[in-house]
Amino acid sequence: MKQQEKIYGSDNPLDFDLLKAVKKNQWYLVKYLLEKGASPKSCQYLYDAVRFGSRDICDLLIKNGVEIDTFNEADETPLYIAVKTRKKSLFEYLLERGANPRLCKPNKRLVDIAINQKNFHLMQYILHNGASLSCNLDNNEPALSAAKKRKTSDLCELPTIANLPVFHTDQDKLFLEAVKTSMFPQKLKEVKEYLKKGKNPNCDYCLHLAVLNKHDYQTELVDMLIKYGADLNTLNREKETPLDIALKKIYRF
Repeated sequence: MKQQEKIYGSDNPLDFDLLKAVKKNQWYLVKYLLEKGASPKSCQYLYDAVRFGSRDICDLLIKNGVEIDTFNEADETPLYIAVKTRKKSLFEYLLERGANPRLCKPNKRLVDIAINQKNFHLMQYILHNGASLSCNLDNNEPALSAAKKRKTSDLCELPTIANLPVFHTDQDKLFLEAVKTSMFPQKLKEVKEYLKKGKNPNCDYCLHLAVLNKHDYQTELVDMLIKYGADLNTLNREKETPLDIALKKIYRF
């Protein structure tokens, strides 16, 4: 094998053939090479599989040990590439396999892409799966301001994460129930376990609920949600932040 055909220092001649098969979307050849001993330790394989839109090849690579939450030389994750190239089914698949939508470099955020593409449905999806609007874009413009400047009426209707439609999975419902009943120690532990596994602490006004429901473990619950990324500036349907609710409880107005 020629020196320039080596993959990130690999001495396995099958690895370069594997990369070529991935780029040509040849699923059977990829499967054959993996069975023959190709070792796809480099994340480059997964990036190319996502870029070329092959869910089956992505599945083969992930099952053979390729990591999902990694960065390439351009500071992009496989999830970022899926969004950038408008491959919604691959985006959903990577989320199902555990990809973290909050893992990103400052100049490579999913929110930037959704706003630039004027894609309201994508924005709904990534916000529900853990991305945040509380950030600035590449040009240091606040994401919300950029969204409102776009001419599409849908994007102009993005005042907050909380006002977007929420798509509940069974796990979402269990997590929200644990937050609501966190006055019981076992439920508080469940909340922590869900957060450790990557559950979005901004879904369905979790921090608002934590501030509203007074009990012995309230402070611990609020601290936990904030630690795992709950947005202090999120508004509920009444346009209130968690702090607004706390002040109303104190002063009863």
